[in-house]
Parts: sequence; structure tokens; C-alpha cells
Amino acid sequence: MSIPFDNSLFADIADTLGLGNPAIKSLGKLIAQTISLDVKRFGNQHPQLVNSPFDELKFGLNLLSKKPNFRERYNKYVTPMVYNINPVTWDEALRVFTKLASEVLAYISKEDD
Repeated sequence: MSIPFDNSLFADIADTLGLGNPAIKSLGKLIAQTISLDVKRFGNQHPQLVNSPFDELKFGLNLLSKKPNFRERYNKYVTPMVYNINPVTWDEALRVFTKLASEVLAYISKEDD
């Protein structure tokens, strides 16, 4: 019987050794490019994104935990599509997503300095 590889263990070990999550750098570059494109494409419609893209993205991230409609949508649309004995709950998915998004935004803002 093989035991599936747990990516979170690698990330925990990498963090402990001070290596950081190797995906952060790759995601950071992709997200930075996406932010830049969105500012160019939608900046005239959304001045907050132009003035402070990181604050605007953090604001949106915060809304995920505050507005119940996101939990409802997750439970209505995502949960039924997951064929697993123990599907990921909204709270766990939000925790992981928020942590990753925060790490990526911190990486990008550090690279911009």
C-alpha cells in the first residue's frame, strides 16, 4: 500500500528550515503579472485597484470570511463536486487559501521594495 505524498509536510519542513514555500515565488510572479494586467485593463473602472492593489486584494480576501454568501456558494456548488469521504470544509478551504494568498501578497510587496 502506498501512502500519498502530503505537500503540506514539505511546506512545513521548508518553512522550518527557512526555505519558505517554493510555490510562493512562482505564484508571486504570476499574481504580480496578473495584478499589473488588471490595473491596465480595469483601472478606469476600479480606482482602488490602481491606487493600492494590495490593500484592495486584502479587502476582498477579508470579505470572503465576512459575507455568508461565499460559504453558501462553496457548500452549494463546490462541496457536491468533491468525491471524497472527508471533503474540505469551507472553513478549512478559506484558512488555506487566506494563508497562501497572504504569503503571496507579502512576497510580491517585498519584491516591489
